[in-house]
Amino acid sequence: DRWVLWRVRENGSDRLGHVAIHSEGGAWCVLRDVGRGVYVEPREEGPVRIVEVSLIGGDVLHDGAARVGGPVSGRDMRILVLAILLIVFMIVTMAGVGAGRRVEVGAGLVAAPLSVRGLASAGDLLLAGAVGGRILGEPLTRMLWLEGGLDGAIGLGVSLLIACVLGTVLEGAFGVSAGKWVLGIRVVRTDGGALGFSRSAVRNGVKWLVPISGLGAWLDPEGRHLGDRLAGAVVVSADAQD
Repeated sequence: DRWVLWRVRENGSDRLGHVAIHSEGGAWCVLRDVGRGVYVEPREEGPVRIVEVSLIGGDVLHDGAARVGGPVSGRDMRILVLAILLIVFMIVTMAGVGAGRRVEVGAGLVAAPLSVRGLASAGDLLLAGAVGGRILGEPLTRMLWLEGGLDGAIGLGVSLLIACVLGTVLEGAFGVSAGKWVLGIRVVRTDGGALGFSRSAVRNGVKWLVPISGLGAWLDPEGRHLGDRLAGAVVVSADAQD
């Protein structure tokens, strides 16, 4: 006997092909969070048979006796590590708010602390991942590449693209992204004027589509990354203009 494997999503389904697996006495289930189809076949003696099939390519990833794993899965461990890093980052951020070095950037403006800017960007990425997950029918963990292998990498790429679009529109129109609005910071031109859509597109395109460029802000004397420099922009506290 052969099964026809389908990948089912909220916005449609794709036929992946045939899988040559006998199904007598067993049952199939789909684990969407990890991108696997699992077939379980009980046996009278010995451990049950487990077959894992990729929902992306239809490949058989495992076919054999069930193995007993540890109490914490790799996915759970990645989520735990991420949660710990976010908590540490939030503690450092809250401790550093208002205590950072005052950096004048001209036109009566003072650059917002890098810790606050980093937290705002993290919030923007989480929002973009949630939006992308809603559109694609994928969990947030996959949209942030906490799981899923190549599929997760594609999810992260989609999240970065959505963050770029949202940042361009919101900062171009209002001078703030969602994360900046929550934390009370905004982005303006270096002369204090409104950023505008063209500068916003340059700034967010570099920031989100070349993420490593953001590390330059930690080395820049004024705390500005490459996107800020190219767009002639600066991130300041909402009440930082004298």
